[in-house]
Amino acid sequence: MKIMKLSLVLAVCAGMLAGSPKAALSQITIGNNDLENYFGVGKSWMLYENSGGAKGIYVGVPSTSAAQTWTVPAMTFTDSSRSDNVSLSSCAYSANFPGATYVQKTISGLTGGTREVFRFVRVSNDTLYTLGGAEHLFGTHNGLPVDTSLVDHSSDIMDVLPWKLGQSRISSLDTTEEAGGMTKIEKVIKACDAFGTLNLPRGSFQALRMKSTDINYYYSGSTLVSVDTSYYFEFMTREGQRVEVDGVSENSETVDAGSITITYVVNTPTAVTHRRPTPATFSLGQNYPNPFNPTTSVSFEIPATSHVTLRVYDALGREVRTLVNEVKQPGKYRVRFDAAGLPSGMYLYRLVAGTYSATKKLMLTK
Repeated sequence: MKIMKLSLVLAVCAGMLAGSPKAALSQITIGNNDLENYFGVGKSWMLYENSGGAKGIYVGVPSTSAAQTWTVPAMTFTDSSRSDNVSLSSCAYSANFPGATYVQKTISGLTGGTREVFRFVRVSNDTLYTLGGAEHLFGTHNGLPVDTSLVDHSSDIMDVLPWKLGQSRISSLDTTEEAGGMTKIEKVIKACDAFGTLNLPRGSFQALRMKSTDINYYYSGSTLVSVDTSYYFEFMTREGQRVEVDGVSENSETVDAGSITITYVVNTPTAVTHRRPTPATFSLGQNYPNPFNPTTSVSFEIPATSHVTLRVYDALGREVRTLVNEVKQPGKYRVRFDAAGLPSGMYLYRLVAGTYSATKKLMLTK
């Protein structure tokens, strides 16, 4: 959850290094006891993201027998968020989640008000569960007082513990109906397939690599029409530091990513504000990746509460998809566009927010 935005440059060693003699010499295991450091009261998760597209990220070889070394490349991280681990007894919504063992709280500013979000989890000896959460909005809106809460009991298994080398499972299997009578079957395979040393701006840590393979099967009736695969890499340490490499379409040692995120687990700061600064201007970003097949992401910023539409058109100006059509609060947004079922070619996407409008091109290649 991204609840504030700041400009931050992390000074790190340039380049990604392959395995070396300095790599970790032993494999680690991350179990339920380590998650106390992740979720324990008095700790916070500080997240820093670069979502502008990172090229040449070394994610390593698929080796399970030798230690590797991974180093975050030099780049500018422009987004930041903070989640605080708080006690269950201090949270007014804990009674709604009697099985929870931990709760995280994030705060963000709204126009005239504040949003508090609480996430509840349960850690057992062998499983990490998400139990849902609660959202509390309070303050004023259009000059009127607002104080409302929403409780969500969407629960799921987040992971099987402990995390260790060789662990593999199907983390999700889902079927959805797509446009044009198509059916998509999504299968996500998550595997811990490497270990080694993770070099971060704040030090070096022994780490495990989790690789998720997301396979989408598209059917027309009973006929398989197409298959697309994407990858997601996560590097985890016992200390709670984490690196996520997302938006990857190739399965190789060095990849181009849509975003790279660093999460640090730190003692909860006492003088850090949670309020999100308002963007200075309207802006529409270039989609990434571009060209793409069949998914891409579009980012935009709005400095004031506005009714926002984001639509995709073909080369003849005919609308093919509406991605956004609602009132948005000030902030930065990123929207996923899935072009499955559309033919290859040049498309346009247009953002309209209040009196602001902008149009950019994107290329679908199949």
